[in-house]
Amino acid sequence: MVGRIRRRRVMDKPIDILQFLRKRLHFLDGLIVLLLSSEAVYIAVARAIGQNCVLLLNTLGCSQALSWCRAIYLLGFLLVPGTAFIFWHRIRTIPKCKRNQLAILFAPNAEPDTQQVIERLFVHLKQEIKSKEFGVRFILQRLPPNLSIDSAEEAIGLLRESRSAVAVWGPIEQQQSEQGKTTGFSKLSVTFVHRPARIHPLRQEALAMSLVQRQLHVRERTQIADQRLVAKDIGIVVRNVLGVTLLIDHRHAEAVKLLGPLHFDLQTAFSKKVPPPVQRFRMQVRYDFAYALTMSTGDEYRKWLAGGKIYDIPRPVLEGWLKNVRQAASLDPQNSIHPVSEAIYLFLSGDVQGAITAERKADRLSPRAAAIANLGLAFLYNFTGDLKQSRDQYRLGLAKKTSYEEVLINQCLAFISQSIKRWPEKKQLRLTLAVLQYHRGSVADAKKTLQALIDDPPAEPNLQGVVEEARKLLNQGDVQQEPELDK
Repeated sequence: MVGRIRRRRVMDKPIDILQFLRKRLHFLDGLIVLLLSSEAVYIAVARAIGQNCVLLLNTLGCSQALSWCRAIYLLGFLLVPGTAFIFWHRIRTIPKCKRNQLAILFAPNAEPDTQQVIERLFVHLKQEIKSKEFGVRFILQRLPPNLSIDSAEEAIGLLRESRSAVAVWGPIEQQQSEQGKTTGFSKLSVTFVHRPARIHPLRQEALAMSLVQRQLHVRERTQIADQRLVAKDIGIVVRNVLGVTLLIDHRHAEAVKLLGPLHFDLQTAFSKKVPPPVQRFRMQVRYDFAYALTMSTGDEYRKWLAGGKIYDIPRPVLEGWLKNVRQAASLDPQNSIHPVSEAIYLFLSGDVQGAITAERKADRLSPRAAAIANLGLAFLYNFTGDLKQSRDQYRLGLAKKTSYEEVLINQCLAFISQSIKRWPEKKQLRLTLAVLQYHRGSVADAKKTLQALIDDPPAEPNLQGVVEEARKLLNQGDVQQEPELDK
């Protein structure tokens, strides 16, 4: 009986050491125990196999077997603690990921007694996030226990150093009640870093609303179910923040893959009767998903535009873009960017009247200072030969603030130039090009375009006014005079 008790005590010591290292490995006292225990294991192994090593070397004919074994032993005596120290140092450093990866830094500020709960929660959160990838790969990393986040400034610094996109942090506390022990976030914070951009106050409010009615605590009696629920709710918040980050970074195709499943989950996860904060959050996700859908088609379209090949876009591609922007318009019917994009794709598909209808809708929905719908209508009316309405739309568009945006004007000029090459018989299109060149581009280029129109006028009787307009513009005394801005 006494022998059994002694053997149990001997066996308990390694278990106690392992349990201590599990809790304190990232700290200085953990380093000391790690060094001592690794050396003790090394000495025990060396004693167990040392004599056999000497015999083996003697058998192989080594005359200095004992000296070699002593040298190897001393070398190992130095290498083992050195290796242990390097291992300890590495596990205490901030994890780093590759650039442009969607990395999530999980950094709860917890006491040693709650570490086991945190480890289980981290596993559930990793499973939840991974199950929602759908073409977008997430990297979930945990901040070592020796480091903590106590402020937004610290969170931003760690995000930049680790190259992560989002940090989930906050204090973890325990509370004892009649129902048992409860462990969870007393305050949950989600911090993300994005490219310089102004975030609308409504968007900020929607981000904050994503935290409303979230399960952030684990009860002792139902800890397995609670851990899964906490992981699911944190996952929803993180996915939303990552989606916003992708939108701000203009990574629209990735945002579609992330926000689409999130939108579906939010539609099915809540009943129709939800509190206003949750409803606003759900609506913002829907609008963000719609915006990402349209902008992802715009990213592809602009590649064709920059390459001078918008009339080479395959019809199946145009049909796919139209499907996306129409789905986006059904999700967010009051946003003018959807019909603007629809008008472009309809025109490239050959549906001119459909493009005019879509552009008119965009004009009704556009902000007062937005010129893109007017410029689009001006081109379309000119294309159909309605010079009066084309002139009126140019007058309206050039009086608006966004008509001074260089990117917008360059895209319009590229579109018109490629259209002139595609439709050489539509000689009146040169007037639309010249108007933009005069007022927002190069006057010298405008004069060349106008002179080419005058030298080779359209033959249609209803288009004879084009030449007169061209001469007036060419002979203007102050061609740089601008229309009055829309206030």
